[in-house]
Order: sequence, then C-alpha cells, then structure tokens
Amino acid sequence: MRSVRLPLVAAVLLVLLGSLGIGAVANSLFFHRFLVNASDSRLLAAAIDVRDVFARAASLGLPLAQFQGGEQVLAETRRADPALRRIVAFESAGDHFHTLALAGARAGEDLPAGWARAMRRAPTASHWQIDDPDGFGVLVPIRSGFGATIGLIALVQSRAVLDQPQDEFDSFLLRQAGAVALPVMLALALLVGWLLRPLAARLPLWRAHLDALLAGRTPPPPPAAAGDLLDGLLRPALARLDGAPAPAEPPIEPLADAGPALRRLKARVVALTVAAIVIAAGASGLAIARHQDEVLGEALLAKPLTVTALLARDIAHAIDLGIPPDALRGVERLFADARAAHPEIAFLRLTGADGRILAEDGAVPADLAAIAPPPPEGEDEPRPLRRGGFDLLTVAVEGEGDGAPRHGALTLGVAQDYAGRLIKERLIDIGTVGLVAVFVSLEILLLLLDRVLTGPLLSLQDWSAAVLRGERPYRAATGAGFGLAGLVRRAQAWGERCQDGPPPEERRAGRPPWPVALRSVRICLFLFVLSDALPLSVLPLYAAELYQPMAGLSREMLLAAPVMVYWLASALIHLPCSTWLDRLSYRATFALGAAAAAAGGLGAAWAPDLPSLLAARALGGAGLGIVFTVTQAATTSLAPARHRAYAMAGFSSVFFLATFCGTALGGLIADEIGLRALFLVVAGQAVLAGLAAWPGLGRAREPRRPGAGGAETQAGWRDYLALARNSRYAGLLLLSALPNRMFNLALVFYLAPLCLFDAGLSKAEIARVVSVYGLVMALVAPLGARLADRFSWHVRLVLAGSLICGGAALAGLPLPAATAITAAVVGMGVGQALSIPSQMSVLPALAPRQAESLGLPRVYAVFRVVERVPAFFGLILAGGLAAWLGYGPTVAVWGAGLVLSTLALIVLFRLTAPRRRSRPCPP
Repeated sequence: MRSVRLPLVAAVLLVLLGSLGIGAVANSLFFHRFLVNASDSRLLAAAIDVRDVFARAASLGLPLAQFQGGEQVLAETRRADPALRRIVAFESAGDHFHTLALAGARAGEDLPAGWARAMRRAPTASHWQIDDPDGFGVLVPIRSGFGATIGLIALVQSRAVLDQPQDEFDSFLLRQAGAVALPVMLALALLVGWLLRPLAARLPLWRAHLDALLAGRTPPPPPAAAGDLLDGLLRPALARLDGAPAPAEPPIEPLADAGPALRRLKARVVALTVAAIVIAAGASGLAIARHQDEVLGEALLAKPLTVTALLARDIAHAIDLGIPPDALRGVERLFADARAAHPEIAFLRLTGADGRILAEDGAVPADLAAIAPPPPEGEDEPRPLRRGGFDLLTVAVEGEGDGAPRHGALTLGVAQDYAGRLIKERLIDIGTVGLVAVFVSLEILLLLLDRVLTGPLLSLQDWSAAVLRGERPYRAATGAGFGLAGLVRRAQAWGERCQDGPPPEERRAGRPPWPVALRSVRICLFLFVLSDALPLSVLPLYAAELYQPMAGLSREMLLAAPVMVYWLASALIHLPCSTWLDRLSYRATFALGAAAAAAGGLGAAWAPDLPSLLAARALGGAGLGIVFTVTQAATTSLAPARHRAYAMAGFSSVFFLATFCGTALGGLIADEIGLRALFLVVAGQAVLAGLAAWPGLGRAREPRRPGAGGAETQAGWRDYLALARNSRYAGLLLLSALPNRMFNLALVFYLAPLCLFDAGLSKAEIARVVSVYGLVMALVAPLGARLADRFSWHVRLVLAGSLICGGAALAGLPLPAATAITAAVVGMGVGQALSIPSQMSVLPALAPRQAESLGLPRVYAVFRVVERVPAFFGLILAGGLAAWLGYGPTVAVWGAGLVLSTLALIVLFRLTAPRRRSRPCPP
C-alpha cells in the first residue's frame, strides 16, 4: 500500500514546499531591496553635503583636481559614518570620467562600467543607485553654474549595515513558514492518502494474484470491486489470456474506459495541492504584511526627513544669494520634481517668516495651518507629528552658521497609509511570484503524477486493449519496478508466457503512453520558454543602456532593433529546422536550440555595445525557433490523430503559460540583480532545459516521406509553389496571421514597455502588465481549442480573435496612453488565444494536398516563416509612428488596420468557399 501512497504523497509535499520556498525567497529579496532604498536616503544626504563643497569650489573657477580641501572633506565624511567603505571623486574628461587622487584612490581610473550604465539609463536623474563589490551606495553629479556635469561623488557603504535587520526578517520568515507549512502539509498528506486509499487497497491483492500465476500456484480469486480502475483493466485481459472468448463489446481504448476515473483522481489531487498552496501562501502573506507594517512604518520616515532637509537647504541657499523669499521662481517645479521622485510625499508647502504661503504642491489639507507645528527652535532634525492622516515634518529655512536669520518654514506631509500601500504593492509582486510558483509546481506535480500513477495505468490500459484484440502488445516503459509499475511488469510477464514468448522485435522497445510522452515534451518546452521570456519586458530598457547613434536611425528604431532581430532569426530558422527533423532526433535538435539560446544569453550579458547585443539576440532567437519547431513536430507526431487538437491546445497553453511566468519573473529579477545578470540566468536556464530534453524527448525523430516504390523523396519547389497558390491558405496567412503577429511584436515587446516606462512604472510593474498577455493566452487557449473542435468553429474563431485584437486597440483611443496600452494587451491576449489554436487546426484542412506532399511540419514551417519574417517591419513601423503620433494613437492605427484586414479575409473566404453540389429534386 505504501508503494502507491508514499511516492504520491511525497511528490505533493515536495511541490508544496517548493512553492512556499519560492515565496519566502521573494519576500526576503523584496525586503532587502527596501532596506537598500532606505539606507540610500542617508547616504544621499552625506553625498550632497560633499557635492555642495566641491560645487562651491568649482564656482570660484577652481578645477576639481586642484581643490586642496577635498581630501579633508572626504576624510571628515568617512569619520562621521564608520559604515562607509569608500568615497570616490571623479572629474569630467570629455565624454567620460576619471578618478581624482583623493581618499586613497588612484588618479586617472575610469568610471566603473556598472555606474556608467546607471547614468546612461537615466541621464537627467539627480542621483543614481550603484552596486559595487565592496557594497552599495549612491552616485551624485557635481554640476557647474550652467548645469553641466563636471564631476561625480560616489559614497559606498558596507553590506553589513543591512545584515542585522535582514537576518531578523529572514528568521521571522522561517518561523512563520514553519508555523503555517507543518499543519498544512499534515492535512494535505492525510487527504491525498485518503484519496488513494481504494487504489492502494486493491493493488497488493492483484499483485498477489499475478505472483501466484507466475509461480504456477493456484491464484486466489481476483478481488472484485465495482468501478475499480484495476478491476476494469485486468479482469477482462486475464480472462482472455485464460482462453475466454473475445468480448462482443469494442475493446478498451486509451483514455476511454479508465480515463474518466483516472482524470477525476488526478483532478482531486491537483485541486487539493493548489488549495493547500493558496491557504499556506495566504496565511503567510497576511502575517508578513502585518510584520512589515510594524517594521517599515518608522523606517519610511527616514527618506522624507532627508528630502525635507535638502529642499530647505536649496531654498535657503537661493535666498542667501539675495533673492527675496516672495520673489523665488521655480519652487513649485522643485516641489513637483521632488514628489515625482518620492511618491511617499503627499504635499509640500513653503511659508514665509510671517506665515504667508509662498509655494505649495500636492493635495494640501485645508486645515494645515491649524495642525502644522511651528518650526522647532534649536533642534538639528525635525520631529514628525502625526495629525489628520499625515506624518508632518516641518523644518526651518535658514541660512548657514550660528545666528543666521530664519527665512520661513518648509512643511512636508507623508500619507500615513503609504506604508500600507507600499506593502500592498509588494504583496502584488509576491502574489505574481506565487502565481508563477503555482504554475511551475503544477507542471512538476503533473509530471510526477504521470510517472507514478498515470503512466503505469495507461500502460496497463494499452496492454489490456491489445490482449483483448488478440494482438501482441508493446512492452511499456514503466520505470521503477515498485507500486503500479511493478504490477504492469507482472501483467506483461504473464501475458508473454501465455502468448508463447516475448513480442516481436519491433514491439520490444519500451515506450511510454502518449499522454506521458507529451507531458515530457511540455516540461521541456516550459523550461525553455520560461528562460527565453525572462528578458522580454525589459529588453528595450537594456537596449537604452547600450544605445549609441547608428546609421542615422532614430532612437526609437534602435531600441526596437533587438526585438526585431530576435524574432527575425526565430522566423528564419523554422524552415531549415523542419528539414533536419527526419535526420536528427528530437532531443538532439532541442539540445541544439538550447545551446544557441544559452550562447545568446551569455553574449547579451557581456555585450559591450548595441551591435553585440543584436548579434546575441539573433542567436537567442534562432534557439527559440529551433525549439518551437521540434516541440511542435513532436507534439503532432506523438499524439494520435483523433487527439491532435487536444495535444496542440496543450502545446499552445504551456507555451503562453511559460511566457507569462518568464515575463513576470524577468522584471522582478532585473530589479534585484540587474539586467546583465538576468541574461546569465537566461543562459543557465536554457542549459537546464537542454539537459531535461535529453531523457524527456528520447531518440524519436520525424518519419521520412515515402515516394513511389517506397523510396524516400525530398520536397521540391513545385510543392512549395502549389502551397503559395492555395488562396485560402495564403489569405489566412497574409490577412490574419501576419497582421496579428506584426501587432503582437509591436505592442507587447516594444510599445508597451516604453510607454509604461515613460508613464513612471517600474520594471516589475511593466513586467506585470506585459505578462498579462501570456496569462490570458494560457487560460483562454484551451477553451478556444475545445470550442473549435466541438462545434467546428475553427475559421470563425480565427476571424473573431482578429476582430477582438483590433477592437480592443481602437477602444483605447480616447483613454490615456498607459490605460490604452493595458487594454490592448488584454484584448490581444483574448483574441489570439481564440485564433492561434484554430489556425493550427485548420491548416491541414485548408491545404490537404500540400500537407500530403510536403508533410505537415513543412506546411507549418512555411506558415511560421512567412508570418514572422516580415513581422519585424511592424517594429520599424511602430517606431516611426510612435515618434510621429505618440504611443496611444499608434496602437489605435494598428487596431484599425487589423480590423480592415480581417474584413478582407471574410470576403476572401466567402468568395473561395467550396460550393456544395445541388441535389436533384425528387419527382
């Protein structure tokens, strides 16, 4: 009994622990990022103090390298903060910066490459966060009176500053995970064991029956149980081997008799596992949110304190230059920039010495004068006061030195619920990671279920069906010889003894049932696409770091170039790869694609400039094209003809599910470890996918096309010309697939990331929006495939999906650009989820003769090449339209074009519809 329950219970618990572990790691990383941001505010104040000293020296006409007091200033700053590992000053030297011989640094060293990339990413920022082998810190510019950057100051502090709070939080995570996971794991183990109780109770009885038969003893009577899986499979086959006549009913068909009961059992195990993951993750998330609300509340005020002091210093400096407080200009712009850079600030107000309001920005409460405290007297730092839903900070605006006059007061308000909002945003990120963890866990759980439960049962089903038909069954690949697998081996041994020896040579090689084989293909495809999709949402941002003028092209077109090259290489490789499949095994072809993707990831991680990035992305695109072609061919080859639509729906679903998971994770990983390190993760994951494909895909290959007399023939140019002359095939390709693909590339991989980035969204938020496309595709694609197969709506769903894509893009025209982009992404996910599976299913019906002469893989490959090769022009067109019209109108123009092309396809299908022969009227 334990041989069935123990592996399944262990698999379920392993999946639960893995999902909770992913969530715990994500929580720890997010908390670490918050600590870094909070610590940077303290560093920023010190860096600006140093920067102001150097800027004043430069305003007197003194070059930074000749400023004698610089060494003393840096030494005093270092003594004031023991956590500082080093302070580095840089001087501008044309188009680059080199170090000054201060604070132990050697003169003439270049600015570190990572710091330079941070500056290129946001060239107009007031400061930049930097990472260094010694720690992390901030980089601030030294600007002349004309606004030119003449130098830089970098402060780097030790990572040990964060060790104590990080260790405390990680300890809390472990305690909380243990308190939640243990009871959930116990309950899950008991429930799964209870579900498997009937099967586990019957297994040893049937095993004893077969052991007695093999030993030549009189076997005990086989156990009888109505509706039992094993009884329905073994009893008829054993009776047939014992000489009973063949049953009058049709023989057992795979997934026809034991299938419903097996699917119910699997569905219940999966539902219990998902419920346990959701309950455990939800309970942990609520406890973590309460803990973070307590811990982060006071820490969040450190940054506004620094901002308030810096703003007051800038205003006082302007007044000390002789500008009266009521004549200051640009204060509102200064406040607006501060609030844009620091979203926790709800409002800012500057009042004069007489209490008059000189400037303000934000939603200032009407009764602020009644609740705001007076400026503190004789205190270095303001004291926060909690009133009316705000934490109020009021500092005096006064000159430097003792006895300096006071010019007024600056009041800053921080919304008290900001910590809660920040935690909610983090919970959304954590929820996204949790959703990805659930999907990954489900794929792993289904794979384990197939190995332990589904595979042996379906092998037993195939064996029983063959025995009832009077055939010599294939030997099944049952894996380990315990549990159900051991029962299958006993049944096969008894069958071979009764049928006078082993099966013929061609049936001796063990083969898994086709649903189990397809699961292996799904896992390999999932692992690869998961890695391939990681950089999709942030690729234009990475290109912006490496941007340099090239060949007179606009900046928008150059930022779109990595995506264009990637998809172009992916499309061009389809047709050559389809000709390799009858020469190379599936696993060898997959490994070739994984190696190309891994090399592309390494090249992108170490790319020094934009041309190198383009070459690396071309290699990665070729890897995707190879993997897509081989897994699609394996899916159509392994699945029986009557189940091919079901198999292709699963193929599309796992592709877009992995796209969602990879896109969602990519933005989060990029926020934590940087864009270059993200591509190293891509390379490592691609290698893992290639290793998984070696046992998962096996030695199978595409069958070669026989010609006259049984000789193998090669496809000729006349075969491809006949395919091009097929008007319905060409119409579907040119009026539906190609426009949809062009819009897909332009929207999801170019317009959406850049538009949302300009709207102020972080890389993680951009990834969430872009990943909605893959999530909607994964959820809706199986539904679309079922509707198409059940009601023969293949062409109708292709047309409806295209109209939905175009209509969603048009509907966003009156909306703000970011909202219009989001609506278009969702509409594209729904529309293409309905149309793409139907396209795959309808192609053999549109070109039956060409599918027979060329072979189905080549028909699909031609479709993909012609669909994707010209699609990169969509990125060029999108870049030009975005530079001319803006992002929102560009999306609307695309939508209008897609609607018009779909209407043209409807007309074409009407004109070329096969005519039905009229029947003669009866007399």
